[in-house]
Amino acid sequence: MPGLDALAVGGGVTDPRDARHAVGGLLALQGPSALDVRTGVLVGPGSTQLITGTSKTSPMSVQIGAHVAVTSRGAANGAYLGPTLEAPTEVNVELAPASGSRIDVVYVKQRDTTSGVPTPDATTGPLYGVLTGQVSTGTPVKPSLTDIVGAEELGTVQVSAGATSTNGSGVVITNTARQSVPRGAPVPVRSKAERDALQAYPGLEVVLIAADGSIPAGTKYVCTVAGSPGTWVRTSGPDVVGNGSITGGFTGISRWVQQGRVVTVTTAISRSAAGYTLLANTGTVVVSGLPPAMDNDVLHNHWVTGVVDFPPFATRIISSGRLEIFALRVDRGVADGAFFHSTVTYIAASQP
Repeated sequence: MPGLDALAVGGGVTDPRDARHAVGGLLALQGPSALDVRTGVLVGPGSTQLITGTSKTSPMSVQIGAHVAVTSRGAANGAYLGPTLEAPTEVNVELAPASGSRIDVVYVKQRDTTSGVPTPDATTGPLYGVLTGQVSTGTPVKPSLTDIVGAEELGTVQVSAGATSTNGSGVVITNTARQSVPRGAPVPVRSKAERDALQAYPGLEVVLIAADGSIPAGTKYVCTVAGSPGTWVRTSGPDVVGNGSITGGFTGISRWVQQGRVVTVTTAISRSAAGYTLLANTGTVVVSGLPPAMDNDVLHNHWVTGVVDFPPFATRIISSGRLEIFALRVDRGVADGAFFHSTVTYIAASQP
């Protein structure tokens, strides 16, 4: 009959593949089926910064921090919960090239000699290694771990000519280990791109563990429509903030805050030229670099100095992320150097 035996059935009924699938059922998913476990390392203290440089010179090396890995040789074979590195260890990195640079990949693998697993190994035990990349005088290309069946990437090391140690100049270490969690817990991702690579299903939650552009770490999303990418709704997290750019020959500052799909833009423009007119009736101040709006809306708002409240002037929100303030004129009696303030709120085309 179809199906795999449960974990720990007595009498030798449960075999290693049965056990791997049973344990994998407790881990977060990455791919399209309930067997496609999210490989990487279990999230925890130090799990996002496992690879660090050392002062070792001949050969060079990097240090791998303690962690529990989640590895796999394919969904059908089940996931290995492990290997576990209980204390930091070093792995060697080849000397720097004579010219150009290369990218090396630091990886972990659970070796398995069992007949029937994809590409059985000659020996058992954990393997921590470095796959050396090809040297390039242009932009180096990261080598693929495809031929090391069961290997899981922990980080990359870009080594340029002249480097003598991995904690010195000419070496860039990037920690790339995917973070895995128990099934049902919010999945940690470093970017929206990593989130969108998930085969998402309704109710799946993710949390950003690093800032992604203007979106701060700690932002959480929930999937509402399945897919890769799925449809995501922001559920919590710090406000997203940014600065607008003022053009049109006028001095000022613009700051925006986005909460969900609501954007509030505060703008201050200085009357720095001689005379009484800040802008002619047909003049336009343009504030760009804002979150795109849902529609091209024409609003009205007041410009305020410390003592004078002027009549409303037209303000147009452009869907491409521009705020246009036009038909603005300041009457006599307002001193040069005064600041005029405006606050506009609109609905963004999408959430951050």
